[in-house]
Amino acid sequence: DPARTGMLPFVFDEGFGYERYADYALDVPMYFAYRDGKYVDAAGLSFRDFLAGKLSVRPGERATYGDWKDHLSTAFPEVRMKGYLEMRGSDSGPQSRICALPALWVGLLYDGTALDAAWDLVKGWSIKGQQRMRDEVPRLALKATAPDGKSLQTLAKEVLAIAAVGLDRRARENGIGDSEAGFLAPLWEIAESGKTLAERAKAAGVVTVAVTVDADDAELDRIVRTAGPDMLQLHGSESPERVAAVRARHGLPVMKAFAISGRDDLKKLDAYRGVADRFLLDAKPPKGSDLP
Repeated sequence: DPARTGMLPFVFDEGFGYERYADYALDVPMYFAYRDGKYVDAAGLSFRDFLAGKLSVRPGERATYGDWKDHLSTAFPEVRMKGYLEMRGSDSGPQSRICALPALWVGLLYDGTALDAAWDLVKGWSIKGQQRMRDEVPRLALKATAPDGKSLQTLAKEVLAIAAVGLDRRARENGIGDSEAGFLAPLWEIAESGKTLAERAKAAGVVTVAVTVDADDAELDRIVRTAGPDMLQLHGSESPERVAAVRARHGLPVMKAFAISGRDDLKKLDAYRGVADRFLLDAKPPKGSDLP
């Protein structure tokens, strides 16, 4: 959903601050309002209208601070501002990496000299160049190129070196005098070898699946081009004809998901036999349920 995800070019504008981010968040389409223990469907509606008491599903009711906090949780840009900065570029990983990612960001952001050095690496990049690199990374990993022409592997080493110095300057040491820079070791191994966890998993036979919901051809084209998945999972209301068209267009196996609450729901699978390569059966929430 491009209205709530991706890069935010305006954060690099001169004078960017909290107010500009708040304006962005106000324009992110709503998902819901939470009232009396139930989720009220407000998909696509305006939070600005909610503030003004003009939300169609709660007429005359003005948004509260709690509503604002809920709304902020429904935006998913690369960096999300809440009571803290949430770096969304990396998700969960092996236990050995749990301390590595926060150490990287602490080393870069909690030391003024390190922060200036990191900014010097990227301040000349254009927004277009940033986006091009962002689109290359899921497919090429450290073989992607930065806007200044250097490889991402080279850039990773430079960033890690800056973070390590920043952590050393913090001088938060353990009992034998080692700084927090030691937590960066797993990231140094990736940067030096050029092999990411994803590449190692794929080499071991792990299949990558792109999960989509009623995506159009343009969106699927972008996903296949940038992420290079091994399989597409269709999680929406796609018809058998649509599944066949997606499979033919991209030349990839397709997994069709179905919500199942009883035996009768299984009958829906018959129309997709010979069309979808695999089926995924999801539990359907009971009628009237507020939770999935």
